Amino acid sequence: MARSLKKLIKDVMDLLATNAPLLVINHDNKTYRMQLIAEANFFTVLVRPLRTGQQLLHLRDLYLVGYEDNADGGVWKLYDDAYLVGSGAGDPANANAWQYLNFSGGYNQEMYGVSIGMPPMYYALQTLNNPLANDMAKRLALGVYIMVLPEACRFPPWKHHLVGLLRRYETMILINDPNRFDIYFPDWSSICKKKKEAPPPLEVPAAAKWKFRR
Repeated sequence: MARSLKKLIKDVMDLLATNAPLLVINHDNKTYRMQLIAEANFFTVLVRPLRTGQQLLHLRDLYLVGYEDNADGGVWKLYDDAYLVGSGAGDPANANAWQYLNFSGGYNQEMYGVSIGMPPMYYALQTLNNPLANDMAKRLALGVYIMVLPEACRFPPWKHHLVGLLRRYETMILINDPNRFDIYFPDWSSICKKKKEAPPPLEVPAAAKWKFRR
């Protein structure tokens, strides 16, 4: 399994180096297609058309709000404090499409002790798709993805360090390197509060593209 995963990672890295807009990977007799939307220091938000209602783009919580549970028929599992205004979650037609996780998305002390890197991401995904995993295991698994996705976008020094870890196929535990936390995450408290100060939702046309600097 480890050898197979390393080969998949190498295939992805090789294709990324070609700057192809569409990645098609054949691995273990399965075909994976990935559309790239990241461009240098920008990211693009594509507004997907809704069946009914307004098209809303909200900049308040560009953050992890949960995950799609493939082991539960693709139901979205969301943090109890996820900001869902304008998402259509309250529509009775969507009642069976999502549910709360029974815990919030805030940090707890245990999250600083999780391993960060490529193997932990793989094991975290296994945990999230395991119907027998308990709430704490799921919370820590989501913590791995918080550190490698939104926090990497919000803190460039951490992103630079993280990219090195992933390329070398190494792991680290933040709590084991407390003296460098302020280097990886400068002005942590202020930046984490900025998401609460963003403007209200904007009404935009379906299929519109919005580009933002990371």
